[in-house]
Amino acid sequence: MSINKNKLSLYLILGIPLLGILATTAFYFYISSQGVKLGSQNRGILLSPPKQIGDVKLTDKDGQAYTWYHGESKWTFMVAGTAECDAACRKKLLLVRQIHKALGKHSLRIDTVYLNLDGHLAAQTAELFAREFPRLHVLTASANEVQAWSGKQPPAIDLLTTANFYVLDPAGWMMMYYT
Repeated sequence: MSINKNKLSLYLILGIPLLGILATTAFYFYISSQGVKLGSQNRGILLSPPKQIGDVKLTDKDGQAYTWYHGESKWTFMVAGTAECDAACRKKLLLVRQIHKALGKHSLRIDTVYLNLDGHLAAQTAELFAREFPRLHVLTASANEVQAWSGKQPPAIDLLTTANFYVLDPAGWMMMYYT
């Protein structure tokens, strides 16, 4: 009688993990056959190869030359626009602010930048940014220089029309954009 108990214990020890493996394999094949996507969930478009924004002459809100890397390991979410922030521009910036808030405790790892491609920022736009978007960094670049930089190496992108949002790594490499 004790031999049967030992065999039963041995079968249970070997059988339970085997049943677990078979069940998870069957579940995986069932889920994948039903069309459930198990891959990435981002909707962005990768830039291959990435583009170095540090190659463009950037100035901050005080007109001083801006260097991209400051030793901080922060990623950047960038919106490109003109000196006048119209309704579409405000809508983009509101979305950026909501995304930033949705990041919760990780929001401190992300900077938000408005790249002005139109020369000096309009007074109303500067007031709007200070009032409604206090964490937004405003940088200015020449539209012609940005167009030349964008077309130097593939993929060529037009920062005002190709996309709404750009993702840059801490070293200033533009990695991805969202439409």
